[in-house]
Amino acid sequence: MARRLVQIGRVVFLNYGPDQGNLAVIVDVLDGKRAIIVGPSTGVAKQQIPFTRLLLTEFVLNIHRNEKTKKVQEEFEKEQI
Repeated sequence: MARRLVQIGRVVFLNYGPDQGNLAVIVDVLDGKRAIIVGPSTGVAKQQIPFTRLLLTEFVLNIHRNEKTKKVQEEFEKEQI
C-alpha cells in the first residue's frame, strides 16, 4: 500500500468550499493542521487551507517551498496533470 504524505509539491483535490472539485498544489506547510496551496492552472488562488478540506493525490511536483505561482504552473503543465 502506497503512503501519501503531506509534502511540498503534493497535488491535492479540494473537497470542500468555493473551490471544491479543483486541483491545487501544496507550496508550504504552516503547522500540523494547515497548508498554503495554489492552483494556477485550475483557478485556485493562493490561500491557506486546513488539511481536512484536502484529499492527497499520488502526484508530486518538483518544486521548492514558497515557489512562485508561475513556476508552479509551469511544473503543473509539464507533468500534464
